[in-house]
Amino acid sequence: MTDQASSAVIVRPACEEDWDRLWPLLVDMGQVDASSNAVRRFGRAIRYDAEFLPVAVSEGELAGYAWAHQGPVHLRAGRSSVRLNDLFVTPACRRHGVGRLLFAAVLRWATERGADWLEWQASAAALPFYARLGYRGQPERDPEHPFFEVTLGRASPGDCP
Repeated sequence: MTDQASSAVIVRPACEEDWDRLWPLLVDMGQVDASSNAVRRFGRAIRYDAEFLPVAVSEGELAGYAWAHQGPVHLRAGRSSVRLNDLFVTPACRRHGVGRLLFAAVLRWATERGADWLEWQASAAALPFYARLGYRGQPERDPEHPFFEVTLGRASPGDCP
């Protein structure tokens, strides 16, 4: 992927027709269940209002995906968070802005839903990516997968670095 091609990346919600192209990305991400189970969860993710599964498309191919879900509103405080579960970009498309576009889409979705926080954990390999976006994880909970949290009241969808 060239830098010029990255400007042609489209990020959109996943649809049923994406499954066959998404499955290999899930496998590359790791820790996958049987395809027959994953396809059922995929169907739920693209239909359920509290889940968001954007895909990045470049030159007709899936270049990456993200998956996030909104938790319930906190009983006492009336606040909620969105959890970013996955953000994956194919090796050929890394460092061309695809991850940044996917992250911005999740940040925008979380903000539009009125969530108070966006939170996620990341592998050591992903830490430089989040550092380039201006985020530093907290290693106390799990040093192998630092915890990140963005207060959305202080970050608007256009604030993704």
